[in-house]
Amino acid sequence: MNELTRWETLTPLARTRLIRRLRPPRAPVDPECPYGFHHEQERAPDGRLERVNVVFLTNRECPWTCTMCDLWRHTTTAPVTADQILRQLDHALERLPEADAVKLYNSGSFFDRLAIPPAAYRGIAERLRGYRRVIVESHPALLGRRTLQFRDLLDGRLEVAIGVECVHPGVLDALNKRLTVADLERAVAWLHEHALLIRAFILLRPPFLPDEAALDWTCRTVQWAVDRDIQTIVLIPTRTGNGVMERLEQVGRFAPPTPDAIEAAAAFLFAQPAPVRLLDTWDLARFYPCPDCARLQQERFERMNRTQTWEAAVRCPNCTAP
Repeated sequence: MNELTRWETLTPLARTRLIRRLRPPRAPVDPECPYGFHHEQERAPDGRLERVNVVFLTNRECPWTCTMCDLWRHTTTAPVTADQILRQLDHALERLPEADAVKLYNSGSFFDRLAIPPAAYRGIAERLRGYRRVIVESHPALLGRRTLQFRDLLDGRLEVAIGVECVHPGVLDALNKRLTVADLERAVAWLHEHALLIRAFILLRPPFLPDEAALDWTCRTVQWAVDRDIQTIVLIPTRTGNGVMERLEQVGRFAPPTPDAIEAAAAFLFAQPAPVRLLDTWDLARFYPCPDCARLQQERFERMNRTQTWEAAVRCPNCTAP
């Protein structure tokens, strides 16, 4: 496809149409149930090791169609009601243990009123009494009055996760987020101004850059987040799986991160003074050719995420030369 080789010249609308055309089918979802939930441990910005409940709410697809995103696969084709959101939350919390913090992730932006109806905010807050910290995600363009309305209903502190992705201006534009680095700067400043905790999602090895430059810009983006006092920085290895990313890989516009690139980016991240540094380990095995290496490194990164202490890479007995 010629459009893939000249991606940067396409309009956001043309990119959106192409991304949607190349998609595989959606997964079946039930608007009465979250599409997933689990319990984990994670460091808080104040240094405590917290018990964290994670709930993946089912709702309509995000209005942005980002190039690398595959979260739309677990969304509905129409908005859900406030009552459905509350029943989803009840379904998860009734099955989860006690915890100190909760993540409410919704495959898009919590403050998108057609995804999470504002009429549900009070009911959500009532169900979250006793949690020290509530983490949601949002596109920077949707931060504002609804963010503060939800914050003021909570017992605990509100933390907002934003997709910083990559501060290379051309890459950020090509990711189809309709977002500039200046927009990110304003969003971070606004969150600090209103005493909200901030979590930054950063792509490890973004598309549209050659290998060396991609790793360099991952590290630059981490440094950008550190310099702006973002409390929690999360590196997410960029993956295929949404249709267009496979096509971009085929035409040489993307290559998944190698184990060496993951190691280098993680080493840079954990050398930074941010309060919480995390490497996302979801589906990490796909980036390692050896399943034993994948298991050993995943266990190691999960320990590092909990302890916030760097560990040297683990030698795999099955594929490391003596």
